[in-house]
Amino acid sequence: MVLCCNILACDTSCQTCSGPQYKECIQCPFDRYKNRYHECQKCGKREFLDSPNEDRQCAKCHKSCKTCIERSTNCLTCNSDKFMTENNVCSPCHRSCKKCNGSTANDCTHCDEYRYLNDDSECAICPSTGHISITDEETRHGNCQVCLENEYLVILIPEKQIGYCKQCDQHEFLTITDKSIKKGFCTECHENCKTCSGVLKTDCLDCIGTKYLSSNFECLPCENGYIQRKDTENEYNSCQACDLIDNCEQCTGVTCGRCYIGYAIIEKKCIPCSQIERCVKCQLNNCAACEEGFHAKPRYCEACHDYNCSSCNEYSEVCEICKKGYSLNSFGTCVDCLSEDNCIGKDARGFF
Repeated sequence: MVLCCNILACDTSCQTCSGPQYKECIQCPFDRYKNRYHECQKCGKREFLDSPNEDRQCAKCHKSCKTCIERSTNCLTCNSDKFMTENNVCSPCHRSCKKCNGSTANDCTHCDEYRYLNDDSECAICPSTGHISITDEETRHGNCQVCLENEYLVILIPEKQIGYCKQCDQHEFLTITDKSIKKGFCTECHENCKTCSGVLKTDCLDCIGTKYLSSNFECLPCENGYIQRKDTENEYNSCQACDLIDNCEQCTGVTCGRCYIGYAIIEKKCIPCSQIERCVKCQLNNCAACEEGFHAKPRYCEACHDYNCSSCNEYSEVCEICKKGYSLNSFGTCVDCLSEDNCIGKDARGFF
């Protein structure tokens, strides 16, 4: 006689069972209890198993515990506004903390939305004259800032004192509307002002471009025949006559526009032609003619590429007139006359 049987596994919620269904449990695992329907169930949130025996039931954890084990006050985890002591008891945080790891005001780890976590682990309040600058949104770690004299407060969230300090741009001036918190705004200066104290043209502190700052704080151009005088390192704030600039006949803006005859403008100064090497004539502020074998550039004389060339073009590469005793060949080079007759009847460029 052969006996055969089918062995079926218990439901995963059961430790032992009388059948494979979840309602056929006999014994439950240590973290579950058996209800009247023979089901093995876990306790709900903030509950614990009150006994290790088979007739164990769920009981409520103490209100300070988030989870607990074996008894109501034996906490495993705490509510967010409490911290765990060495005896597994959840003790309240200081009233200023949102979360903490101790009972004092210096044990905060997180703050509410109206405070900030400072470097001393305190949830501090920013005074009304400052604003909160947050570096970590989760913990609200940050600091309290008070705007400087040349800054104003930009408020992002008024009720939480969230904001930042800002400076006006160079061509703007600051208007404070609430001195207690440095609330304000920026306004553009008059177009002639570089910096200013107001919107009027007479509110300038510094000037744009070549204008000078007058005694009534207006930025003005110098009159014809005058030039800006640089009294400080960066700004022009008065005018002087052109004749106060050596050898300058006419000036505009901040530089001499035209020198007297016989002078050229070099590095914003009127320099005699004699000081420009090999220059023999100046015209319209530039060197106009040079010694033989050189071509005039605006500020200097450049040698022709061909040594035997008397006059060359502006790039000094093509000879136009050869020195005496030389003539231009078909390649534009100055060559020796083979005899005196070879140069007779030819113009200075070597052509008949």
